[in-house]
Amino acid sequence: MKTRYGTRIRAAMAAVCAALAVTGGAARADVFNVGTAQDFQNALTAAAANGVSDTIKLAAGAYVGNFNFNSTEAFNITVCAADGVSNNAVTIDGAGGGRELSISSSAGEYVTVRGITFLRNCGNNTLGTLRLATVGTVDVLVDNCRFVATGGAKGIGVETTASRDAIVRDCEITRDATSEGNGVQISGATREVRVERNTVTGSVSTIGRVVVITVTIGVNVNVSSNELRNNYYYQGSGDGSALYISGGQSVMIVGNTVIGNKHSSGTSAGAGGAVAASAASAMTIAGNVISSNTSVGISWAVRAAGLILSGAGGSVMIVSNNTICGNTASTGWGDSSGGGVYVLGGAAVTIRGNNISSNSAHANWTSCGGGLRIVNTVSATVS
Repeated sequence: MKTRYGTRIRAAMAAVCAALAVTGGAARADVFNVGTAQDFQNALTAAAANGVSDTIKLAAGAYVGNFNFNSTEAFNITVCAADGVSNNAVTIDGAGGGRELSISSSAGEYVTVRGITFLRNCGNNTLGTLRLATVGTVDVLVDNCRFVATGGAKGIGVETTASRDAIVRDCEITRDATSEGNGVQISGATREVRVERNTVTGSVSTIGRVVVITVTIGVNVNVSSNELRNNYYYQGSGDGSALYISGGQSVMIVGNTVIGNKHSSGTSAGAGGAVAASAASAMTIAGNVISSNTSVGISWAVRAAGLILSGAGGSVMIVSNNTICGNTASTGWGDSSGGGVYVLGGAAVTIRGNNISSNSAHANWTSCGGGLRIVNTVSATVS
């Protein structure tokens, strides 16, 4: 009997140990509730190496500092406002000293940031206020956050690099007339990019594009139901003051409002467009309002102030049911073309059911296609 009893005890203990190993150990906390800047950084440091997936919840208040998470573990990380706390009650302020929150994950599966206000106070308009640096096996989600730049603040709103999927949704991204920096900057995603239901506003007095997406062939890009207003881009021959998409297998730009953005090419050639996109296979531009945008050149040619599409040799482009009105492309020296829409290249373009009106192209040399210009496309249908 003694032997049987001992055997049963040992078996029960082994089962408990196995269960703890599977669950990560009941005593191992995977939720951190923090209320100070030091607590926040301590939680990020602990979560990076504790062997479990973690959630860090921030109580209402201001967190001043430059916070970092760097993990090589195959676990997930979520940073969010505490339960019941609104996204305007938790603020992170970099105090001009660099990125406000930098998350690096090289082996996890999901990185999520939700319900937080970032003050875009990096001290440099090329730094991401929230930067998510991952690898091509990690999905990143930024949800219901605010990125607010006032009083001369400098910083990109949200920046993601080298993820698998990159999703930015339901965020408010603003910049006043004294502040600088792009709103959303996504690069290197390997499968899908989605930018959905965001409001991104700025000022035409200072530099800052709205959404910049740079990916490679094979990636699908969907930009839908966003409001992109009053932003300014001054960058030589670059395109896209409100939305710039370069690369990707297919691109969908659907149901966005793009109004009052300004592009200035200075003394460089061939720039413009509130919306500029290119793709290897297919582009669908549908149900958008693109209005009252300007593209200005000082001493060289400019292209459309409204929409610019650049297609690869086999790409198919469909532009349907959009309102593209009141956009103006102008230059003091050189050519101006396609004030509303400019299409370059591609196997086929179909333009149907749009309201393209009151757009203009002005130049002291050649002005053409005030509403629409199509160049070097294999076939084009306009109806």
